[in-house]
Amino acid sequence: MIKKIFFIYISFSFAQYAPYFSGDLAYKHLLKQCSFGPRYPGSKAHVEFKDYLVNYLINYTDDLVVSKHEINHPYNNEKLFLYNVLAQYNIDADNRILLMAHWDTREIADKDKDELNRKNPIIGANDGASGVAALMLFAEILNVNKLQKIGVDLLFVDGEDMGREGELENFCIGSKLFAKGKNYKKPQLAICLDMIADKDPQFKMEYF
Repeated sequence: MIKKIFFIYISFSFAQYAPYFSGDLAYKHLLKQCSFGPRYPGSKAHVEFKDYLVNYLINYTDDLVVSKHEINHPYNNEKLFLYNVLAQYNIDADNRILLMAHWDTREIADKDKDELNRKNPIIGANDGASGVAALMLFAEILNVNKLQKIGVDLLFVDGEDMGREGELENFCIGSKLFAKGKNYKKPQLAICLDMIADKDPQFKMEYF
């Protein structure tokens, strides 16, 4: 019994110092993203939300890096710009953790149950906005709770969802471009937040 009480006490003591994550605030960030409309590369909403995200993050980060990349659309060869946005905390630390989410949305709803909708873009509430909403709130938390022995990087990556089923080379374009960069310290580990706003989410052990 004494051990049980001690465990509860220790758990409660540590919980007092854990930064509070508000699901309600994260949800507001999700709704704000959706208010721009579908945010696929080449769309007006894509640029508008990029500007909004940058203006938001600049108030909550130690250092902000926006990388602009010109690419050809993998299916119509149209020239497009992708924007990877990197918010860094405790930038002098060599021991680093990378948290990432993609902020672009799919240009086609190719998995929609209604065939008439499959050529339309998606709003990206879950696939896109949910992970980004969490990172946006993390930015506020990390800005207030200064890091000491580790550094954290928040990567808002672009051009992740441009591919079609079975064509893996056209997915994760922004991540591949980021991985080629030399202007950042390599993290010891990375966690990708994607599609975390299901009504009844299940987070299984990552196969890879």
